[in-house]
Amino acid sequence: MDIFRRWKRTGLRVLDSVTGAREAKIFVEELEFSSGQKIKLTESSILVIVGPNNAGKSSVLREIRDYLIEGWTFGPVLRNATVRVRGSADAFKRLVREAGLATDKLGIIKIGWSDYPVDKVDEDIKKGFVGSKAVPLFFSYLGAEERLQIADPSGRGDYLKSAPKNPMQWLELDNLAEKRISDIFEKTFGAGLYPEHLCW
Repeated sequence: MDIFRRWKRTGLRVLDSVTGAREAKIFVEELEFSSGQKIKLTESSILVIVGPNNAGKSSVLREIRDYLIEGWTFGPVLRNATVRVRGSADAFKRLVREAGLATDKLGIIKIGWSDYPVDKVDEDIKKGFVGSKAVPLFFSYLGAEERLQIADPSGRGDYLKSAPKNPMQWLELDNLAEKRISDIFEKTFGAGLYPEHLCW
């Protein structure tokens, strides 16, 4: 039962983070395009990229994603992107411990299928988490395929082996979070949202 309480606490933090201030965050401070044009950003910036088909809008996002996850070089659309971290090492370690899956190894958290030593946060902060196994905890890439997958039917998660993977699995574990989402949905669309729960 402790594992379910843990995911519920994490789920509430995820829900609160939509509007609340985050103690640990990674953000892009500057984009430099192959044309030489530079765009400065702040940690609260919202950048809207518009243009005709095949102008490189999606490529910008993919290049940033591939740089963060794999450490790949930029190109052909971007020349560079400056990534900054904001928050203390303790705040990042706390987030990693809460979002990752605890293991029976001291100081080791499982992120996806990989083991991650929490003490590695100190080293990863210096490189902006570029190429770190922990970087997926700090951003989401939502391309066309990923956005379509959000609407796919959701199966029941194995919460003893991993954290909930999608919003419906989070709601399955937390009635209060489900009610908050339903209230927001009803206020917006005039009808409540009532997920069909899987039997335990």
